[in-house]
Amino acid sequence: HKAIRRQRQMCIRDRYITLTGYQGLYFQGVGKNLETEEFGFVSQNYNAQMIVLAPQLEDWDELSANQTIALTKYFLKHYNIDKNKVYISGYSGGGETLSWILTNEPELYRAALMCSSKCDGNFNKVVKNKTPIYFVIGEEDEYYGSTPFKEAYQQIVSLYKKEGLNQEEIDQLVILDVKNKEYFTSPVSYTHLTLPTNSLV
Repeated sequence: HKAIRRQRQMCIRDRYITLTGYQGLYFQGVGKNLETEEFGFVSQNYNAQMIVLAPQLEDWDELSANQTIALTKYFLKHYNIDKNKVYISGYSGGGETLSWILTNEPELYRAALMCSSKCDGNFNKVVKNKTPIYFVIGEEDEYYGSTPFKEAYQQIVSLYKKEGLNQEEIDQLVILDVKNKEYFTSPVSYTHLTLPTNSLV
């Protein structure tokens, strides 16, 4: 145990948290979403020491948001993690959970990636902390449509403008990336579940 603690203290790591949609919800198991969602592993291409967490969610609401926040704080306390390099993503229902996390404690995360989802919370603390958010979704996403992300983006832009930021500064903090049908390489037309990992590039 002492050796493990010493190793934790010596190795400063970054951390990436990926929140699942339907895969990994309830009974399906911890890390189930990693079978098809590669975002966490892509993060290790940037830092091989990146710790990837894929918790099993109980819902897509505040319960799982609070559990994820508690998990984040646990790892920050017990592992030697750079607090300025903790990243989080949410895909589909996991994005809904992420919106509640960002509503409550966005300061825990260096940046957030929201994929093919919608926002259930608000962005007041996001703007106060200037937590960067990248929204990406298919224009014709069959489950949510792209409108919720477009509206969320406009809300954040409006809040930043009230804080006195210009558009160039805002563009460094929030990005809306809407993909058209031609972007999707899968022969399946159901774009909600076929967003390629290269959308991060």
